[in-house]
Amino acid sequence: MSISKEELNILLKECQLNKHNNPAYSLSKLHAIADDLIGHVERSHDIRKIFSVLLKDAIQSEIDSISSHQKANVDNIHRHMILFSLDLLCRYLLVLEHLIIDNDKQQQHIGTPNNKKQKRSVQTCQIDWYINERDEILHLFTNLIKLDLRQFWHETERLEDQQIGSTIVDVCLTIIRNNQFSSRARTVKDYLSFILALTIGQFRIEEETSMKMIQMLQIQEHTATIFSAVIVCHVKHFRTDTLLERIINDICLLCLSPAIAPTSTSNHSSSRSNTSILNNQTETNSSRTMAKLLDELSTHICDHLIIYINRLLDLFDSDCLQMRNCLLNICVNIIRYCSSLSEYKELRGELFLLIIDQYFLDSNVHVRSHAIGLCINLVESKLIPTKFYCHLTQATIERMNDISCIVRKHAIQLATKLLKFNPYIDRFLPIDVMLDEYNTEMNKLVQLQKLLGQTLKVENIPVDTDKIHDNEKENDLDNQHLLFERIVEQQQNVCSMYLVDESLPSFELYNAEMSKLIQLQSRLNNCLAKTCDIEVIDDEEPTEKATRLFDNMVKQSKLVTYLHNATDFCNLLRRFLAKETFYLLSSKVTSDVLEIIDFLVLWSTFECQSNVYKKLEKHLFSLIWSNDKNISNAVINAFKRICLKIDEENTDEKISSKRIIEKLLDQIDLNLTLTFEHILKQLLNESTSTTANFFSFIEVLLDYYLKLTTDNSKKNLSDDFFKQIQQRQNSFLQLISFAIPYDKKHRLLSHLNSIIQSLIHQLDKDDLDYFYYQMQIIANLLVRKTSYDIPNEFYDLIIKKLLESNIQSEQQSWINCMKQILNIIFLKEPRQISANDFLMKFLRLLAEKINWPLEYLDYQTKIMDKSWRVIFIRLLATINAFLTHRVQKYECTNLSLIKKIQKEKNHSVINDDENEIDNENSLLSSSTLSVSRQLFDEEDEEKNDNEENNHFMQQQNSDLSHLEQELFQTNSIFYSIDKWMELFIHEDHSSYDENLVLTSILTCTRMMYVSPNLCSKYVDRIFELCKLCSYSSVRSALIVSLGDLLLRHPNIIEPYTPQFYAQIHDKDLNVGETALCTIAILILREMIKVRGYISEIALCLFHSHTPISSIAQHFFDELSLRQRGLALFNVLPDIISRLSMNNICSRDLFQQIISHLFSFIKNDRHCEILVKRLCRQFKQACGDDRKRANVAFCLSKLNIKTIASYRILKENFPNATESTEQNEDDYDKEEHLAWKKYLMPVLNDIERRLKPTEVSTPRRTPSSTTPKRKNDRSS
Repeated sequence: MSISKEELNILLKECQLNKHNNPAYSLSKLHAIADDLIGHVERSHDIRKIFSVLLKDAIQSEIDSISSHQKANVDNIHRHMILFSLDLLCRYLLVLEHLIIDNDKQQQHIGTPNNKKQKRSVQTCQIDWYINERDEILHLFTNLIKLDLRQFWHETERLEDQQIGSTIVDVCLTIIRNNQFSSRARTVKDYLSFILALTIGQFRIEEETSMKMIQMLQIQEHTATIFSAVIVCHVKHFRTDTLLERIINDICLLCLSPAIAPTSTSNHSSSRSNTSILNNQTETNSSRTMAKLLDELSTHICDHLIIYINRLLDLFDSDCLQMRNCLLNICVNIIRYCSSLSEYKELRGELFLLIIDQYFLDSNVHVRSHAIGLCINLVESKLIPTKFYCHLTQATIERMNDISCIVRKHAIQLATKLLKFNPYIDRFLPIDVMLDEYNTEMNKLVQLQKLLGQTLKVENIPVDTDKIHDNEKENDLDNQHLLFERIVEQQQNVCSMYLVDESLPSFELYNAEMSKLIQLQSRLNNCLAKTCDIEVIDDEEPTEKATRLFDNMVKQSKLVTYLHNATDFCNLLRRFLAKETFYLLSSKVTSDVLEIIDFLVLWSTFECQSNVYKKLEKHLFSLIWSNDKNISNAVINAFKRICLKIDEENTDEKISSKRIIEKLLDQIDLNLTLTFEHILKQLLNESTSTTANFFSFIEVLLDYYLKLTTDNSKKNLSDDFFKQIQQRQNSFLQLISFAIPYDKKHRLLSHLNSIIQSLIHQLDKDDLDYFYYQMQIIANLLVRKTSYDIPNEFYDLIIKKLLESNIQSEQQSWINCMKQILNIIFLKEPRQISANDFLMKFLRLLAEKINWPLEYLDYQTKIMDKSWRVIFIRLLATINAFLTHRVQKYECTNLSLIKKIQKEKNHSVINDDENEIDNENSLLSSSTLSVSRQLFDEEDEEKNDNEENNHFMQQQNSDLSHLEQELFQTNSIFYSIDKWMELFIHEDHSSYDENLVLTSILTCTRMMYVSPNLCSKYVDRIFELCKLCSYSSVRSALIVSLGDLLLRHPNIIEPYTPQFYAQIHDKDLNVGETALCTIAILILREMIKVRGYISEIALCLFHSHTPISSIAQHFFDELSLRQRGLALFNVLPDIISRLSMNNICSRDLFQQIISHLFSFIKNDRHCEILVKRLCRQFKQACGDDRKRANVAFCLSKLNIKTIASYRILKENFPNATESTEQNEDDYDKEEHLAWKKYLMPVLNDIERRLKPTEVSTPRRTPSSTTPKRKNDRSS
């Protein structure tokens, strides 16, 4: 019989009067009408408020009563009150949960827009009240459940027999299922997890609850965090693993059980496939949730997971990568926990080997990278056992060749950490030193073992040579290592017999193991030194002596093992440095390059003098030319850390600046290249926090320069450091010339006159390099201070110095000084004479010193005179430099003129555009003009543009022709050199001095640049010299000069393009490198067109000489970026056709080249066109099996992802008669078999990659094969 609302109110008032004095009475009354009461509470908000206050006060009073034990012998009353309270709380929580859910649904359908805002605010207030009320009830629930409830139950009526436990679990799981708690609801999650944990433990319902939790985990992923807290709380509160064991067993059973096949027999295969896909997705999601649960458990209670580790490791066979990553985290957490516990030493080693041997080789990329990342953390925490270092290093080096860039990145990071935190050495010694130390300690161990054998009277043991390999040689180092490994293994067996209390084992047991050890050591004794420094005390008792020797032997064996591992560790890294590092530095993946740079920076602190490292360092610094900004910045940072040591902390700024200067001078002395200059310029251009330090270094540098040259420095500088600068002044001046453009204060400009006067006063020096660097500094200052007038005395004295220079001085130093003075003269001409007349005077003075011009016969006799030959080379070099400056001057003048005319033209075009806008109506009215008229107008515009461009080129040519007429007049020096060159260039140069030949040929090419007549006359012989000249330096210089001539006289040089490309395969690798670099630059700058000879560059992609292959790879990388890949796409058919010819390249090389080039084809339209062209080439290769196989390989390497490409290939196939409307008679039998042999596997492979539904869909073809004509524009 239901209770009315009035009766309920009377009952509630009665209960309120007794809720404090007699809470049991109130709770029993409420529980008696629980069903009707809960209905009224759910419907009426007023009753709900009254019931809430009454229930909370009554239960709290009951809790206080139980805690204080105010009454005796009331266990039965308390037992019933506890059950009543729990039941009422569960019912009320379900009511609140239903109200929250209903209000959430009503908010989605709020009603009309007029009362939407008002209703939403009311419902929001109600939901807030429900949520707060639920939180208070959960708090009260926790206070009740944490009481020791079992004390009120007798053995005859146990607590676990009560059904209320399952009800509490169901209520909590209902709340968890209906709510995805945010981070702000952490208190609610804590309440629920605590209630669940204590309920499971109090009522002993682990098995039933475990299955419910697992089922919910399969559906809702967010429950993993709450359930992990439940398990952790249960384990820590009850100190039992019952629930944990049940959860682990259920997870393993669920994840390792085979998928249940669908029982329904459907006629449609699509429904079966959809069902299997759904099942796979469900299994993956559930495994992911289980993995998250286990991962959080390993974080909090990894010590309790140790006993279940064998069961958990069965999950390694799971297909879910999150589960395998979770097992990795469990293993690592257990290793961390066991690091300080000796009883788990073997378990730690087994887990560590499991990570290396299995997870490093996992099939999934993310698992492999995660395993390596966890090992990085272990290495940083120094938790890697010393004996596993070499094993981990070997596995890490193997992973550096992984196909995944993420795995390679983490592997290089791990190698860096292994090197940084290695327990062996802080600096690598030479390998022979390490082996000597190892052999010395090994010899001591052998002597100790001999003495111990003599003491125990087991020294006369016969050597059983049959047990040791008979083919081993005594002096073989590998044999020594093999014997040593066996000795160490046996030594460990012997050492394990040594007890903690230092007592000896039984003689019989020790004698058996020692006999095996001595058999191995006697064979090794012949390979090692016999000296022994072991102290022997004759007065000792045999037992004491044996104990002491045995103790020393154990310590010595540990030392020998340590040295063996250290040597192996160093050798592993050295082998990696010599092989894989070069390839990683040349990788296309930025992360590979960045990580290996960090590794090499760290390696420089361990070993920086080996030849392998020097090559790597040179290769590393050459990456400064990379287009990737990240790589160039990494190279700059590496240069600062390796060469300047700038990352070291130093508080004294001036000392830091001196150190930077000193390190830079060391680099200049060692190897000054364009790479170093570029790195230094980039370093000075930096805008990072270290820039201020560098600008302070520039200030100190300039102070020392002023003291060195003019003695005008305003600061008191160190005398010791100044003496070092004086001893290395040429390198110091070179560094000054680099730093001048970055002096923002322009301090040296005010001292320019003093610098020039100082140079004039020091002209009596014989060091030409000093004058060259000083003039280079002056030229850099003149660029900034154009108003300064150099005194004529300076020019005259420098020219005099060059004319009177000793012929014994370095020839290149003289040429450098000459070029620098020419640079200054053209920058700032003398006041009384022009630069042209001044230099012609200098040429005549040089010619007079050798009585030039001479008859050819006189020249043949003079050439043997060394002094005459040296001056003649200087004359030719001066002519070359003079012509270069004259051409540059004319070209700069013409370029400025062209820019001026182009600017005026653009201005006129803008005005024309404004007029067109004003006359827009008239243009629209004339829209009836025909298409042909528009085409004629476009042709006229292009013709006018070409005429203007030709006018500019003709103007430039006429200027150079004027220069040709000016210089090559009869009886001039240039004319006489030309006449001499006609005879010299056709001679056999192998008998002449190399410098003479090189200077003469370069001067000839410079004259050819000026004069097209000379170019036509000598071009045949120049290309012959490129091929036949015996000096590689001459061939290299000719290639660079021919690049200039190709730009200047393209019509003359273009017919010789095949000979130009042929220089790539010169017998000298440096010449081939120069030729390849020159051609690549000309093509990428669009100075020459890509002809049919680009296959010559493709042949260099996998050249044995690394610089050549690097240039070729960078060339195609850059070409693939031009015109959105179209530049490379257009030349691919020609490359394939030429490489398929016989005797061009091997089959393996062809496949390597094509695989590399096809990796750039990412456009689907380009892929379709290539399929068409390759099919055409296959048809044209009649009887050529090599070409057919190559074309088939190309088709297999194309990343065909579209149905259009597949259909193009299918339509060309002979069997596709229904789509192509052709019969097999169109193909002869041999060709039909060739298509089946070569292209059928390709077609099948493409069909496997594409979706079956797309492949089987027929192509929509129009009814007529004739394409429709587009509508005429006029119609």
